[in-house]
Amino acid sequence: MRAWLLLPLLLLISMAAHAADPCPQLAQQTPSDVATRIAAVACREHLMWYRPFIDREGRLANAPMMEAESSLLSIGEDRAWQRVARYWRDSGLLGAIGHRRGATDCLYASATGPQAEACRGFVVDTPWSAAFISWVMREARVPGFRGSSRHFRYVQAAYQDPSTNAFDVIDVARAKPVVGDLICYVRQYGRLFGHEGLLPLLRNGTGLDMHCDIVVAVNPGNDSTAYAIGGNVQQSVTMRMLPLNRNGEFWGGLPLRIGDGTLCAPDNAAACNMNRQDWAAILRLKSPAELAKLPGYLPPAQDAPEASPEKQECCVNCVVGSGVPRCPAAGPQATEPARDPRAPPVPPMKPHRTASTVRLTATLAACLALAACTTMPAGPAWVPGQQATVEGQVATVDTTPWTYDGSAVITLATPSGNVDVHLPARWNLCKAPPPEDVQALKAGDRVRATGTVSEPHTLVVCEHAGHGLHRAP
Repeated sequence: MRAWLLLPLLLLISMAAHAADPCPQLAQQTPSDVATRIAAVACREHLMWYRPFIDREGRLANAPMMEAESSLLSIGEDRAWQRVARYWRDSGLLGAIGHRRGATDCLYASATGPQAEACRGFVVDTPWSAAFISWVMREARVPGFRGSSRHFRYVQAAYQDPSTNAFDVIDVARAKPVVGDLICYVRQYGRLFGHEGLLPLLRNGTGLDMHCDIVVAVNPGNDSTAYAIGGNVQQSVTMRMLPLNRNGEFWGGLPLRIGDGTLCAPDNAAACNMNRQDWAAILRLKSPAELAKLPGYLPPAQDAPEASPEKQECCVNCVVGSGVPRCPAAGPQATEPARDPRAPPVPPMKPHRTASTVRLTATLAACLALAACTTMPAGPAWVPGQQATVEGQVATVDTTPWTYDGSAVITLATPSGNVDVHLPARWNLCKAPPPEDVQALKAGDRVRATGTVSEPHTLVVCEHAGHGLHRAP
């Protein structure tokens, strides 16, 4: 009879329901199940970035911090750009993009100085959303997931080998979102792919620009909203709110991008909805019973991110962990190349010596002798990020990269194959003591190296006090 009196109350209830941000509570949890672990890790990062979000209408409602900024995040001592560098480094993916300018500086960049500026430039210029997903999965200890610097790679891996993967690929039009899901769209403008257009590429394709967000909550407090978090969304770790119907499905399906190429503009507000994307797949996290049968977190795929104009086929002056193979030597040589007088001085290994470039290539007979003299029975397991020690005989010495703050490369012949040992130019930034005089090394010298595996058959001597390159008895 006085139903109109209930209207203000219903409005208040509705407003309260739409304020059910799940992250403050999730971020405090240490859950045992994989799905909630994924959500908790993503939520902690979102809070750290001061909670930027895109509302249910697709409007960016809050963007207080962006990737390039030097301001501290809300938790910890990381600045914004340092946090992104951490996603790359701690996910094990930094080697995949080591050929990009500034990437290797992120291995040991402090808050200030030349390395900081170079690393910060790399962060701004390199898409990092897939690195964020890979970092979250690693932090959450998701079994059967292999991180990648490209979203397409881990989506394709789930499609092609579902029996060993943490996720199944399903159609976005036929699924209700669940905590732990990844919701993915294609970022190729000019055409719409959808799920049916994506499948042929997942079967046989080599790449496609994509983006995925992590579903962290579904309908909390009965607010008819799904909450998803992604990295590098408007240059931050941003939450996306998506409306649900009473059955827990996306309301009217996920909002699709307008396919006629219409751009967001003041006179075309309908095209400005940031939730309108070419949604193409949901990666559905497997059940706890299925996840328990999978191996642990897998080493990341070492492939370059999308739109990488700097990718090389091979390199001569190679960068640490770039994943780019070394170009084959043209032939034996022992002469010093002419030095450009404009080049900066090469840091000497000892004060009384002048740093120079010496490349020593062993002859075939010497190579046979190396294998005969080596006593190591087997090589280490080449898992990126792990520590390893190798012993062998010097095949080549290349100190040219020191002229541009790169890493010298000592190639050792071992029973399990050649191993490249990288020695950074700036030892003051390393915990390892400076090695013995590198220029004095010659083909056939027997040495032992301890360092961090950056990729198969590659060690970096730097980050631990126990690292080093020493002559072996």
